[in-house]
Formats: sequence, structure tokens, C-alpha cells
Amino acid sequence: MDAAIAMLLVAAAVAGAFTPPLGPTMRVLWAKILHRRQPLLHTAYALDSVTEEVVLTVGPLVVGGLIVVAVPLAAMITVTALIAVGTAARL
Repeated sequence: MDAAIAMLLVAAAVAGAFTPPLGPTMRVLWAKILHRRQPLLHTAYALDSVTEEVVLTVGPLVVGGLIVVAVPLAAMITVTALIAVGTAARL
């Protein structure tokens, strides 16, 4: 195996090991926000689950598609810009 591929595999494993627990964190926050509104709480849980699945499914597909049609640097810049816009929208 090529040394560069081995380094990429190690980096991917480390990044995967330190993925933040978004699902459990959001469930706790939704429960705090909607503690007296049970029907809305179930709707919030469903919305959160669907959103997380879409991000984890569509995100890599978008990056892979950008890498195919453009240079990898363009994919990285696009993803970084989308993360910045998402972060700014949450503030």
C-alpha cells in the first residue's frame, strides 16, 4: 500500500473517531426547548433525524461530484464556504 493512501486511511479513522455527538446533543436541546409540548417534541426529533441523515448522505455526494467535475481544491473551498454559511445562519 502506498504511504499516501495509508496516511489518508489513518487520518480518516482519526476524524471518524472524533466526530461530535450531534444526534444526542440535539435531542437534549430539543427536550429542553420543547419540554411542555410533547407533540412538537416528536416533530422536532423527526426533523432533526431527517436533517442529519440528509447532511450525512448528500454532503459526501456533493463533494465527490465536485471533485469529479472540478479540481479537488474547488470542492474543499465550496464545502468550507457552506460550513461558514451554515454556521453564520445559526448565529
